[in-house]
Amino acid sequence: MMSNVVQCDPKSVVIGMEVEVVFEDWSKEISIPKFRPKHNKKNNEVNKTVVCLICEIERVINTHHKALDSAAIGVPSEISENEVLAVVILREGEKLNPEELLDF
Repeated sequence: MMSNVVQCDPKSVVIGMEVEVVFEDWSKEISIPKFRPKHNKKNNEVNKTVVCLICEIERVINTHHKALDSAAIGVPSEISENEVLAVVILREGEKLNPEELLDF
């Protein structure tokens, strides 16, 4: 899986680091998600706190027979600190609704 981590030294990327998503417009119809480190507002350093095992979530999603690839990130939540947002690329001709993925 390829991941678009921007605005940081590749050597500083660690599993579980908090990131935020930014979108780059490729055309009027296509925007590509990219991820940049989320900065700690208190000291402006990259917060490397492991909130969730994002790689494990992606690994499980990628075992679904309809999934070709996935990316999961932490996003702000109204009811807790963060929620997980998963973007799933499906195999050609497949359809998958969120409930089916959650049941999986």
